[in-house]
Amino acid sequence: ERGRPDEAVAQYEAALAIEREIGSQRDEAITLCNFADLLGGQGHTDRARATFTAALALLRELGDRDTEAITLQQLGEFELGQGLVDEALQTMRTALELTRVIGNRRTQGHALRSLGGALLERGEYDDARSAFEQALAIARAGSNRRIEANCLAGLGDLAYRQGRHGDAQALLGEAEATLRALDDRPLLADLLCTRGLVDFMRADRAAAQAA
Repeated sequence: ERGRPDEAVAQYEAALAIEREIGSQRDEAITLCNFADLLGGQGHTDRARATFTAALALLRELGDRDTEAITLQQLGEFELGQGLVDEALQTMRTALELTRVIGNRRTQGHALRSLGGALLERGEYDDARSAFEQALAIARAGSNRRIEANCLAGLGDLAYRQGRHGDAQALLGEAEATLRALDDRPLLADLLCTRGLVDFMRADRAAAQAA
């Protein structure tokens, strides 16, 4: 039986209490970040933002720049989910710059992939494509196949929005093959919905041209 949302909140609060009692500040910061994700997913937006802010303050106090960059990326994703595209872009760009300063290529790839998604929603297609392609190159160099699939899906979505349905179909097909190899079923389900729409639009265009 799956736990109820209020039980999950109580468990995070209990974990935070223990970490504060024993003085494990880095663990506390990571728990705060994950807790913020949970709260955001439950629709507790104000509390989620406050929790992200607390996590970032603690990470900066500790000088943990790697985890700070990851947390900024998660905050940007949260803001994008709330429709705050301008805020998300600013947060994601801050995260990306931090990954470049500290030289963490893997985290940089994640940040670029997130930034690409935000730019896509903003309609800044050239910049979105650049971000996705940079992230894809990093993912392939580091054999990070899940991020590779995410970037291919992002490029496929971009191609679809630009009316390049053949390119979209090819990119999404490559992403699908990767996700099937990874057996990542949640991401695969999302991808198949997008690919089905692309296939429909392509068939509809072909029918219109034949008429």
